[in-house]
Amino acid sequence: MKAVGNDRTGQERLVNQLVSVVPEFSPVLREHKEFNGELLPHVLFGDLTRWVIDLYRQAKGRSTTREGQDKILDRTLTFLEQKFSDPRDATAHELIAVSFLENLHQAGPDYHGIKERLGPHLRNWLSRLE
Repeated sequence: MKAVGNDRTGQERLVNQLVSVVPEFSPVLREHKEFNGELLPHVLFGDLTRWVIDLYRQAKGRSTTREGQDKILDRTLTFLEQKFSDPRDATAHELIAVSFLENLHQAGPDYHGIKERLGPHLRNWLSRLE
């Protein structure tokens, strides 16, 4: 699979698809654009990593919104798995690998729990990093 590091159009398309499937991520995207003055896809996917870690922690907590957060987390991880496993989308694969998966270590003690929630393609790639 050929990596396409500067495929800006593909990266923007991926971000738009993400927000379409996971509209709850829209405020993070909006804040990202306001802060940076533009879309920086790799930086945004670092933000996505931290957002997913927070969702995971809320979903496993005792909050009354736990079930809702769990559904959002599932939808997000399913989307990432689908995009990551598409052999025709090198742009998505690179962005998810470099700026999402490589940042999951930030979850600390929750890393293994999040890893178990990932689909098989994401989990296998992550295992190769360890």
